[in-house]
Amino acid sequence: MATDTHRRPFGSIRKAQPSGRWQASYLNPQDKSRRINAPTTFEDYDRAEAWLSSERSLIEKGIWTSPLERAAASVTVEVYGREWIAKHRVRDSTRDLYRDRLEDHVFPQLGGRRLSSLTTADIRRWHQERLRTASESSVGIAYTALSSMLSSAVEDGTIDRNPCTLKGVRKETTTVPAKAVGAKELRLIADSMRPDYSALVLIGGWCGLRWGELVGLRRRDVDLEKNEITVYEAVRVQRHRRNAGAPRAGQPHKKAATFIRGDVKTKGSRRVVDIPPHNNEAIRDHLANYVEAHSGALLFRSRKSPNRPVSGSTFHTWYKAALAEAGVPDMRVHDLRHTAATLAMETGQASGFDVMTRLGHTSSKTAARYQHVQHVRQRGLATALSDLATREDPDL
Repeated sequence: MATDTHRRPFGSIRKAQPSGRWQASYLNPQDKSRRINAPTTFEDYDRAEAWLSSERSLIEKGIWTSPLERAAASVTVEVYGREWIAKHRVRDSTRDLYRDRLEDHVFPQLGGRRLSSLTTADIRRWHQERLRTASESSVGIAYTALSSMLSSAVEDGTIDRNPCTLKGVRKETTTVPAKAVGAKELRLIADSMRPDYSALVLIGGWCGLRWGELVGLRRRDVDLEKNEITVYEAVRVQRHRRNAGAPRAGQPHKKAATFIRGDVKTKGSRRVVDIPPHNNEAIRDHLANYVEAHSGALLFRSRKSPNRPVSGSTFHTWYKAALAEAGVPDMRVHDLRHTAATLAMETGQASGFDVMTRLGHTSSKTAARYQHVQHVRQRGLATALSDLATREDPDL
């Protein structure tokens, strides 16, 4: 409850209880039915009075605007950017990436600028300057983050328009086309891998799990009696963060610090994937020889620590060697997922919806609507995949 109200010729000041601080307000000169409150409280009466005097002076000079508008007009790119990245609703990995690119490219050059002062010409000069010393892809991500940030500023009324209107900066498609291999090539790659990671290739190439889903698998997630894998969580890497305002330019890249276990990419990614039966024996051998006995044991663990999943860089070293030994052209680990989709379509029994469900691309509403029939179709699809494998690769 506020007490000690002081009426004045312009505005009013009152002492708030129990804080004891002073509040100041006055009638909106553009709408007398509303009051303008000071954006903060004051330690003493004199400071509250000084604020009212400055507001009255602006009105008398005919240059008054709302205190909130003035505060928004004075906010800097860095101040707004740090608040935006903390609240922006994206995956944690995307948030970390945007934060790094803003720190690397945007804040050092534009961070001290008032948000409302940025023009398209400023953005163009900044973009051209950064391309002289940094890669196009890195600067492109920085531009995407900056543009998204400024779009939010438009939505909340901080600025009138987004000055990020440069043409050809953001590329919508990747320059690396997806690849897929057949059943025989997939077996050759798996056979050429380190034995403790061979099953990862098979599950990736036949079941279509994402990398984070693969390395997040535990013994309890695999049911070889039903030939099913339950996918409900994934692992991502949280990298060391630099000190605020410290660009990475010229500094060595720090290695990944922590593996974070969390939810899968989307609700539709939570799924049960039927294992093609011809993979049963290989996965059973993997569980017997390379996975600890307790239910929470990781399927694909680090060679140095049983409680940490294998890192992408470690696996990639063996994967590249396996590709060369198998005589398979270079392909990304993610292409195993594309291979799973391609093989499923080649059975002739899978609709586009079936493949999307198997890979975890369906919406949660669609998955729930077709849940009963979907399970029957997925089981038949898994069997058809094994039939395809034995036709293409009689040595299985």
